[in-house]
Amino acid sequence: MSVLSHAAAAHSPAGTPHCALLPRPFPTHTYAVGDLLTDLRAPSTTTLRTAALSARDYDDTRLTAYYKDVASISPATGNFTRSHGGELLIRKPRRAGTRFCSISAEKASVRALKDPFGAFEKSVRDPAARDWLLRAARARAPVYWVAAVRELTNASYAHAAAADAGNGLLAVRRASFGEQAAAEEAELREDENGDVDGEAMRRKMRGHRRRDSAFEEPTKTKTDVLGAEIREVRVKVTRPDAPHAPRDLKWKWTYLKAADENGEECQVAVGLGAPLDQEEVADLWEEGDLAEEDEEEDDE
Repeated sequence: MSVLSHAAAAHSPAGTPHCALLPRPFPTHTYAVGDLLTDLRAPSTTTLRTAALSARDYDDTRLTAYYKDVASISPATGNFTRSHGGELLIRKPRRAGTRFCSISAEKASVRALKDPFGAFEKSVRDPAARDWLLRAARARAPVYWVAAVRELTNASYAHAAAADAGNGLLAVRRASFGEQAAAEEAELREDENGDVDGEAMRRKMRGHRRRDSAFEEPTKTKTDVLGAEIREVRVKVTRPDAPHAPRDLKWKWTYLKAADENGEECQVAVGLGAPLDQEEVADLWEEGDLAEEDEEEDDE
């Protein structure tokens, strides 16, 4: 699926950040405002973090005390796929086997930018960024930029019990420890066909049982990164005298002077796209995680 399926304006004025829910909680500083990445799923090895931005560029005014949320959990990967806010009544998901997580935190804070495009220009004009963008363009690698980050302080995560409330709605509440234990035991006893020796048990015995990573892979940090505004970046290497792209709704462009692999002067056109929506962010991880799982099964 293309991550450009929506056509929100890339150059709208700064407003409320579009922080999509990430697939799981990440340790503090895994993603930071101003980061450039080629693979969102591997930030430790594909991120360029420069010192181009300063405290004056950030907007740290958005704080929420006693944060609460309910998140959908993918039955295929165990990833968070959608935020429902603090609602107790939510629409039934179309995907069979979807579970829910109750999230609560002492505090939620969002670091955004006062002038997103101005900050983007600062980020990509850093000398290290110019070389990095050239390498990404030569490798035809996707490029993303982090424009905002949501962090939770002292967060806790638990399965949410869901009950039919009629009219296509589910009533959700935080499950007790006993309910969570019973649900896990039932999952091990039988698979979806009621076969006690079925796939669920075989996966458990092989050590490949799908885990809900939010619960079984703690970040071990007081503050978790759970949301981010992620924007796609387009990079084109052109002749130094190439005309600039016309203004459009999907991209806002800036232009850099650089030297190519032969030392010849070139122009690097760098376009900033609109924030990826929740479905697009979830799909980036879902498709990647499922592909990795298929590779692991092929190797067995």
